[in-house]
Amino acid sequence: MATTQHAPQRLVTRASAEVIELVQDAADISGVSVSDFLRECAIQRARAVISAHEEFTLSARGQEQIMQALENPSPINSKLRNAARRLKEHGGFYST
Repeated sequence: MATTQHAPQRLVTRASAEVIELVQDAADISGVSVSDFLRECAIQRARAVISAHEEFTLSARGQEQIMQALENPSPINSKLRNAARRLKEHGGFYST
């Protein structure tokens, strides 16, 4: 299967002289170009933001409530049965 390669694109930002000097110093200390330094910082921060958005933490009480609900589910009522039927009719969670 062939893969499509895309040409690199630019990310442009404006910064004060102090920020530019700070980034240049950090890049120099790291032994990389400013572009490489900024790219790596942006990737790390983007991954952290996405990870924080996708994860959640439960308290001990919340964990206990979830376990209780899983171990002792409520009986199926007509509202739940109808919702499941409509979901199935529309192709499930991931239909387009």
